[in-house]
This record gives sequence, C-alpha cells and structure tokens, in this order.
Amino acid sequence: MRVLLFFIIGCFIWTCLSFVVKIIICSRLAIKKNKHHAFHPLKIILGIFGEFVSVTAAILLYPFGIFDSSVKPQAKLNKKRKGVLLIHGYIHNRSMLIPMKYYLRRRGIENIFDITLSPPFASIEHFAGLISAKVKEIKSCGIEEIDMVCHSMGGIAARYYAVNSPDAGVIGKLITIGSPHLGTALAGLHIGKCCGEMKTGSSFLKDLNEKRLPGNIKMFSIWSTFDNIILPPENSIAPDSKEISFDYIGHIALVFSPSVLNTVYKLL
Repeated sequence: MRVLLFFIIGCFIWTCLSFVVKIIICSRLAIKKNKHHAFHPLKIILGIFGEFVSVTAAILLYPFGIFDSSVKPQAKLNKKRKGVLLIHGYIHNRSMLIPMKYYLRRRGIENIFDITLSPPFASIEHFAGLISAKVKEIKSCGIEEIDMVCHSMGGIAARYYAVNSPDAGVIGKLITIGSPHLGTALAGLHIGKCCGEMKTGSSFLKDLNEKRLPGNIKMFSIWSTFDNIILPPENSIAPDSKEISFDYIGHIALVFSPSVLNTVYKLL
C-alpha cells in the first residue's frame, strides 16, 4: 500500500513539475499566451489532473507492451480494408496506445497493428528502420495501404520513414499527435540520441523539414495549446499538414482524451 502511495505521489509531482518547467521555459523564450483563449483556472486544474491520471495510466500499462507485437500469420485480417499502424513516443512502448487500439476497434476500425521502438535512446533513423520492417510485415499479410497514427516522437520517426523510404507509397494518412515537428526546448533535458535530434533548431529537424512528403500521403497534426512537453506547443504543427488543435489537454493525456480519440477515428 505504501509503495502504491509513493508511486501515485511521484506521478503527481512529475506532472506538476512538468508544468512548472513549461512556465519557466516559455517565459525565457518570451512565448506569449494565446490571446484567443481566456484564463480559466478550473480548466487548468482539470487539465493538470487529466495529465496526472494519464501519466499514471501510461506507467501502469508499460508491462503490457513488453511482449511480442509481430503480426501472426493466422491473424484474422480483412484484406479488403486498409491497415492502421499505431506508433508510440519517447521512452515508452506499444502499450501506450492500447486504449486507442481498443477504442478504434469498438468503433469498427479493423486491421490495427502496433510497434515498439527500441532501444529507447536510439536515433530516429533507427526507429524509422523498425517502422519500415513493420510495414513490410503488414504488407506480407496482403494489406496494401496503411494509415499511421503516431504520438510524440513516433510522428517524427514516421515522417522520416515517409520522406526517405521508397516504400512510403503504402501510406495513406499520417496522423501525428503532439509530435515535435519543429522541435521542443525540453529535449535538452532528456537523454538519448533521439532527444538531441528533437531539440529545437537541430540539424536533424532542419533537414527533415526541408523534405516534402510524397503526394499520396495526407498528413494531419493534432496538438494541444496545453502541451507540457512540446515547447512551444505550436511546434507540433508539421509543414504542409492540416492542423487540429485542442485546449487544456496535456502531452500524455492527448492519447487518452475521448475528444482526441474521436478525432482520430473520424480522420481514419
């Protein structure tokens, strides 16, 4: 019981600290508050609480993503329908998007796959290679078109794959959720080559953003003005993408939010 209490307190402290760091960094970067949004203390409190609950859930889900995620040959697939590949973000695994997977299945979306990007501190290029292998695995089952739904770093890895792989023609839609397309100031506080590549102004992102997606891919950038990890939050908007914004939803909460999940479903 004591361990559980310490765990919950730890998640709460982490969540609160992330928003404190956001305020400090945004102040130093002279990022102004969006004038179109009024100050709502209750919504802010609920937004922070929602992020706390989501962080707690993400950690508790982690063990469920350790097991194999390969496509089983005997899996029941509707080859007449496209596939959907869910790609998680930094330092997590495929379990992060389990709630999204079951939500989409309940809404009638078929052929949903996921992937774990490992080791967690590798380069974006390495993760793109894993995505490429997963795409080939899915195609071997007879599915010819794949939509990708990606959270945070997963969106950067998917974009890198899309602009560099000759097999990217298989992608129909690329939906990113809270992905640092223009970088995040917070990346400097984390570890791993992938973090350095996601830092604002990095040569990696400059090179990536100079390239354009193949014309067959429709891209959507889902982001939140309340994001406590992507700083400034507007950096979640990819070049040449259609943006969809939300308010008072934290970075992790984006993939648990019913509003965001419903938006993803409609886009698919």
